[in-house]
Amino acid sequence: MLRLKKRADGRYQSKILIGHNEFGKSIYKFVYAKSQTEPKEKAEQAKISIQQKLSRTHYIDSDTYPLGNC
Repeated sequence: MLRLKKRADGRYQSKILIGHNEFGKSIYKFVYAKSQTEPKEKAEQAKISIQQKLSRTHYIDSDTYPLGNC
């Protein structure tokens, strides 16, 4: 569910939950747009790019976590 907030400067803001840090605190990314429909598109693009970055940067040891037993 995407939540929109109209800012004082007239732009719309939406926040995306990226994940949690090691202490359990939520990590968010904020998306800004001029119309109400734009944040949904930008949020989807941001989620895809974040997933791609995470899949490239996180190394999973195949001996510790064999494929299919995650």
